[in-house]
Amino acid sequence: MFESFRQIIWDFDGVILDSNPWRTLGFRETLKDYPEESVQQLIDFHEANGGLSRYAKFDYFFKNILKIELDNDNLNVLLEKFRLIMLKNLIDENLIINDSIQAINLLKDRDMFIISGSDQSELNYICEKLNLRKYFKKILGSPLTKKENIKKLIQEELIDPSLSCLIGDSHNDFEAATEFGIQFYGYNNEKLKGLGNYIESFNDLRNTDGLG
Repeated sequence: MFESFRQIIWDFDGVILDSNPWRTLGFRETLKDYPEESVQQLIDFHEANGGLSRYAKFDYFFKNILKIELDNDNLNVLLEKFRLIMLKNLIDENLIINDSIQAINLLKDRDMFIISGSDQSELNYICEKLNLRKYFKKILGSPLTKKENIKKLIQEELIDPSLSCLIGDSHNDFEAATEFGIQFYGYNNEKLKGLGNYIESFNDLRNTDGLG
């Protein structure tokens, strides 16, 4: 199935690392001084928009839920709280999704990239600590959006959309891939099954298609 692709783009949260529950906890802990009902509205938005950055989600919380403006100083305080919670909990080898890592090992002769909604510097640090950095030519994240980061890879001639695929677990991943004519594969989210290609397990692909 992947034989025709020279470049493979991976989402991170929920695809390489089982980090989504900790992301949810991070928002709850960071916003624990705000009304519980409002925070739950943000959690619902967060879980429905897994590929969006924390910057977009905090912006949505204050502008659309609380309907107030948040100054940059206070926003930076919240972002730092969230960052520290992530670093405390995500540098854990037990969170690595083995199914994906086995596939990544088999595909390491291709050019591989991570494009994530997570903060870019934090993401690179986590990958370095978990010994994942070595597999990827570039690891890109927010504050740029996934679409902006894909455009950047195309402009830098690091990927050819016709020879690339993107593996993700959110509708945001699907939208980012299809906008640039990149083949999308859904993974670890059954709601994506109606969007075309869906990977139940990379082990199935190894057994049936000679992955790698």
